[in-house]
Amino acid sequence: MTTSLTSAVKIALSGTLAGTPALGNAAHNLNYGQVFNFAAGAGANQANLLWENTITITASSSTSLDLTSLTDALGDAIVFAKVKAMAVFAHAANTNNVLVGNGTDPWYAWADAGTDVITVVPGGLFMLVAPTAAGFAVTASTAMTLKLANSSSGTSVVLDIVLIGA
Repeated sequence: MTTSLTSAVKIALSGTLAGTPALGNAAHNLNYGQVFNFAAGAGANQANLLWENTITITASSSTSLDLTSLTDALGDAIVFAKVKAMAVFAHAANTNNVLVGNGTDPWYAWADAGTDVITVVPGGLFMLVAPTAAGFAVTASTAMTLKLANSSSGTSVVLDIVLIGA
């Protein structure tokens, strides 16, 4: 099957800081946003692979994703050589945290070391974007596995994950 991908990652942060100084009123409005558009391809600002899933991890357990051996939503086998964007959302109903990283043959191009772990609290989001041609490199056999873990016992955790790359 021939497929084509165009994608975008949009980030928007907004807020109003209000206060009452000695004289008058003060307010500061923040409207910050970034849009990363990816055309079809494998170069800078390009991607041709998309993988997403909702995953449940039982108490005190983990799952590992082999980024060189996934199946996309259309049923095609896909092999990431580089990740351009990743989002991990921990469902708000979780009691435990979701841990990202520190696996066997860990994919950690986004971190300092293979043992690094990011904690995503219930209702929280961890996101990475690398629009460069290199992206975050995936290396078959040595740096290809993304570990996702439940931080504790007692309850399962549910997470959504999206990977965009080439």
